[in-house]
Amino acid sequence: MENTTAMTDDDILRYTQDKRKQLVDTLVADGKMPIDSESQNVLLSTLSDMDKQAMGKKKIAASAAGSEVDRLVATALVTLTKELKGRNPYEQLDGADQRPVPMVDRSLLPPAELAPGESEVGIVNEKYNDFVTRIENEG
Repeated sequence: MENTTAMTDDDILRYTQDKRKQLVDTLVADGKMPIDSESQNVLLSTLSDMDKQAMGKKKIAASAAGSEVDRLVATALVTLTKELKGRNPYEQLDGADQRPVPMVDRSLLPPAELAPGESEVGIVNEKYNDFVTRIENEG
């Protein structure tokens, strides 16, 4: 057995994982499952532990990637705040900074045609099948 006192956490994880692999290789001699139930239970427990450790590593990696994205978003927000000097980007200012609101020539637009009931406000009590039937009949 190796000297585990000088091992880091990662070294210990690698060590125990290697020991589990050796145990599995011993239990699954010639690629065949053990016949006795005690060996089968040990094998399944060992494989379960290996799966848990692998999934734990994947979760840590995913969490690290998410943390990096959070850091990038925070950096972008700080940069934006500095550029705006704490000012609301949507605030209308008096003076030279004010830009005219774009206008549309309404004569170029076709007249609006409202569908029946489109301008009504309120809750419609209609069942799904009734709705589907009504839409199919309209189309």
